Amino acid sequence: MLTTSEIHKKAQRLWPRLLASTVSGETLFPYPITLAPPKSADMGSQFEDIRQWIKSLEIFTQRHQLQLEYKQVNHRRLGNQRLPSRLVIQQAQQLLNLLDRNKDYQLFCENLALIRQQIPELEVWLHKNYRQLETHAEHWPALISIVEYFQANPLPDKYLRALDIPGIDSKFIEGRYTVIRQLLDVLLSPSYILDDFTGSDLIAFCQRFGLQHDQPLIRLRWLDKKLCKHTFGLEDFSIPVNQLSNTSLPVEQVFITENKTNFLSFPTRQNAIVMFGQGYAIDLIGSLPWLQDKQIYYWGDIDTHGLHILDRLRKCIPQMNSLLMDKETLLKFKNFWGEESMEKRFTSSLPNLSDKENDLYQALINNEYAKNLRLEQERIPLSWLKENLD
Repeated sequence: MLTTSEIHKKAQRLWPRLLASTVSGETLFPYPITLAPPKSADMGSQFEDIRQWIKSLEIFTQRHQLQLEYKQVNHRRLGNQRLPSRLVIQQAQQLLNLLDRNKDYQLFCENLALIRQQIPELEVWLHKNYRQLETHAEHWPALISIVEYFQANPLPDKYLRALDIPGIDSKFIEGRYTVIRQLLDVLLSPSYILDDFTGSDLIAFCQRFGLQHDQPLIRLRWLDKKLCKHTFGLEDFSIPVNQLSNTSLPVEQVFITENKTNFLSFPTRQNAIVMFGQGYAIDLIGSLPWLQDKQIYYWGDIDTHGLHILDRLRKCIPQMNSLLMDKETLLKFKNFWGEESMEKRFTSSLPNLSDKENDLYQALINNEYAKNLRLEQERIPLSWLKENLD
């Protein structure tokens, strides 16, 4: 026997279907809800419970002006009994009253009409994304102003803060860039969408639609003192990645390490520079076009994660060399072995490794020397680094 609270829950599940049918124009009502009446065999033992159930249903349907349908049940001892079989919501207004969502639905309909009037090109998008009208219910006039601005000013080459959209500040766009991206992807000409940028964060949004944004910094250190003249005497410096991308540094060799201590203590070397490639910086470094003409060396941890990073870099920079990421180094410093955490271990194929690197990778995957073996780069003495560089 379906209780009134269970009926209310079923009605709540109708809310998104009401929104969908409002957009599509399909008919949802009348909508029946089966009440699962008791079987004839149960009526004798549950008579009082059934009587109370019928009474609560009749009060509930009268209060919400719903239609209650009955069926006749013939009981051996009690005779013919009239039991509620289903409840019928006959029109949208009854559902709205039941859910107390009249204002929500009115705003939904107003936004739907506004979009169809001002941006009819979104009609197909509306059918697939009707819940977005509800999610951003209070903000559709502002969202429309934003997309109209981009239609009139594609690839604006400005920071969000500098966009001249009446009544709209950058915080508003930053908080809703996901839905704005969906709208612009539909409305803008493909020539005004830089679809190389497919990420889901705010920076990718800015890149995709030609907005300026705060560039991440890459940290570098000259290994040749005479090259400090190119940076006003600074040996250790950081530079925005877009500027670094357009600047070919006057070096022959580039060393990349993701350990700060190794970055700071890397030995001097003529016509060379070391880059700090921690975290996201690895992918940024791999995108620098001028590195293709340099001798590149990556020095990472000897573990599956470190070899995965090497593989990613070599995909972007095919001539990339590994540095101290070999079996000889691993076995020489056995007293410094540690254990790689399970969440960082990588076991899929790494197609960009050399044969020797892949042999090492397979040995680590198969725990040939020790379980989840790891040799951190900062544990390797600098004397061994210098010996291998000479």
